[in-house]
Amino acid sequence: MDDINADSGNRPFDNFMIAGVCAKAIALFRDEDPRFADWCARCAKEDFSFALAAMHQSQDNESAGARYTQLQMNAQAAISAMELYEAFGETEYLSRGVSFARILMACQASAVDPSFSIPLRGYFYENETHERIQTYYHRSYEHAPIKAFAMLYRLAPEHEDAARWKNSLELYREYVALTSRMVPYGLLPNGIYELDNTDFSTITHEGARAAGAPSLEEYNAQVRNGIRLNDRFYLRIFPVAYQFRGFHATLMGRALAAMELARALNDREIKQVAVRQMEWILGCNPFAVSSMYRVRDL
Repeated sequence: MDDINADSGNRPFDNFMIAGVCAKAIALFRDEDPRFADWCARCAKEDFSFALAAMHQSQDNESAGARYTQLQMNAQAAISAMELYEAFGETEYLSRGVSFARILMACQASAVDPSFSIPLRGYFYENETHERIQTYYHRSYEHAPIKAFAMLYRLAPEHEDAARWKNSLELYREYVALTSRMVPYGLLPNGIYELDNTDFSTITHEGARAAGAPSLEEYNAQVRNGIRLNDRFYLRIFPVAYQFRGFHATLMGRALAAMELARALNDREIKQVAVRQMEWILGCNPFAVSSMYRVRDL
């Protein structure tokens, strides 16, 4: 029954994502199938326009992206804008990417909370108001803001914001490097959680909400099982589980973010952190067992 049918819709996050994919496909097909490459070019521009128009609708409308945080939406928008800028060279897309990136920078924790027992910074909040730290428990887009900064820094190194993009990359690099040394096997922790601060209305849930829906007490119990930072905040190695369970998607989101950092900053240490996450999945773990089918244990 799972994932057999899905409703299509004019959803900005999906449109941004597909616009970026189509823009990237242009160069891949230009020589062998120029007609298809032209079709990809038209789709990329059209879907980007559709996404921009729908992005500004009321967030009360789920089709307009209410299930995505401000950080997630603007990160994907920035990536897509830069994919189109790379494909077409039109400054309109660079300007869009720069605007989206400024929102991402406003979502980032640039300073250490003085009450934290571990000096963590560089992580991201869900929005500019810093109401809740962004974490992932099922699908993960943790790499998206880092990829956006990396693309901007690579494609527009002379821009007036370039130093700020690099600073955001370096802040996240500090976060990755510090947390990678806190857990055995070099495993990257899932993220920072706050007691009594979750939003059950946006979590992915199958079936009736009354069946298997989490409670705030259950959420808090899982948060307290993390690494204590202060009276309210804890660093969790594994995600706080809601109805769904799972770990590898969130782990690979952090691995992708680390690899984007390694490429952008030419950082061998962070590259090894990214590789270590895949090694965990393939067998470098306490069970010495590969979780990937048909891949032998390390």
